[in-house]
Amino acid sequence: MSLTKPDALRAVRTEITIDWARASARSGDLDEALRLLRELDAGGEADAAALDLLARVHAQRGEFAEADACWSRLQDGTGVSGVTGVFGGAAEAGRRTIADITAGRRPALAPWRPARSALAGVSLVAVLAAGAVIAISAVTGPSAPADAGGPAAPPSWQATVTDAPERRIRAARDERRAKALDRAKRRLAIPGVRVRQDGGSLRVTFVNGLFLPDGTRPVPSRRALLGRIGERLPGRGMAITVIGHAVAVPGGPAKGGSAVALARAQAVAQELAAAGRLPLTAFTLATADQREGPYRDDARNRTVTIRITPRGTG
Repeated sequence: MSLTKPDALRAVRTEITIDWARASARSGDLDEALRLLRELDAGGEADAAALDLLARVHAQRGEFAEADACWSRLQDGTGVSGVTGVFGGAAEAGRRTIADITAGRRPALAPWRPARSALAGVSLVAVLAAGAVIAISAVTGPSAPADAGGPAAPPSWQATVTDAPERRIRAARDERRAKALDRAKRRLAIPGVRVRQDGGSLRVTFVNGLFLPDGTRPVPSRRALLGRIGERLPGRGMAITVIGHAVAVPGGPAKGGSAVALARAQAVAQELAAAGRLPLTAFTLATADQREGPYRDDARNRTVTIRITPRGTG
């Protein structure tokens, strides 16, 4: 079932807010993480990932009753979207550890104090490594009995690395980017150009050269083709780079790019912007090395290459 536009916008907003909250928690700012997650919950936009993270932040702050309430909601699914087995298992483990702590069967952490950095908090909690998510997991094995003669078992609240939610977010983003590239590829598949996927980008090349020898203005008969390309270029969410090509000429530089190639990129960007009603700032201009033309003959290498990449992927 496809999402309506408001639902889609709400899902994106929720995902971004969870990312911010997770980053705040990693940096030791649990107050900010708590504020963000509470706003989501109050607005009815907290999904399973948000509620799980909210429980972990409460637990990290020593607010065990609040953490237990969040995990209880996650288990029964009351007013929560996206409940999965991953979060259900985490909720069960978290509530079990809370019960052990409140019953005195396990020691609790030293209380969390605000305004402590992630580094300063090492002695209280654990290292929050880059990319880590605050996660509370049960210690494997029971606590050591009092008469065992050995040291007490460590607290069961630990900041550990769990990448299941982040894998889910990355997979969703990758899927959206792949679909966006596929749509752009189908729209740009017109006579006169070749479109192929190159890693996480599309590479658009022209079958015939666009410029006269040493010229920086498109051949008049090619302008209509540039217009059709401009009309079909994706808008928001894509980075568009126009890479100018030029062949080495006697007395000129044999490598390292050239002013002619850059001028060609600018000329094509202007044509594309006009046809697609896009601002020139939507385009990045670049010059290729003279040895990096898409073809083996000089005539067709008097051209540009267009690279289209979903933003955020480089």
